[in-house]
Amino acid sequence: MFKLILVVSLIALSFAAPIEDGTSVSPCQDKSKGTILPHPTDSHKFLKCETHDTLWVETCPDDLFYNPTLEICDWSVVSKSTTPSNEVVKHRPVLVRVKPVAQNTQEQNGFDQ
Repeated sequence: MFKLILVVSLIALSFAAPIEDGTSVSPCQDKSKGTILPHPTDSHKFLKCETHDTLWVETCPDDLFYNPTLEICDWSVVSKSTTPSNEVVKHRPVLVRVKPVAQNTQEQNGFDQ
């Protein structure tokens, strides 16, 4: 159970885009429900917006790659840019909710925030 929570937390953090005031913004912030976006690091995956702060992380079946131009999973070599070829991909969609990160103005680990 701990591993599942850790994985979901890491996925949520990987989609959070920090902005200057110390908050996180969902990639679906200004998108309508059903908008499909490419995954930022894995060409086997794509994001499907549910609400402004909730998204599904979907995985293409078997050896298919997400093609952002056609918005489908296909065999295109053009789509193969971010995932190692030896990675086995067999996952169910994961629902992720992006929450703002509170700004901490105190010094941490010797660095000013």
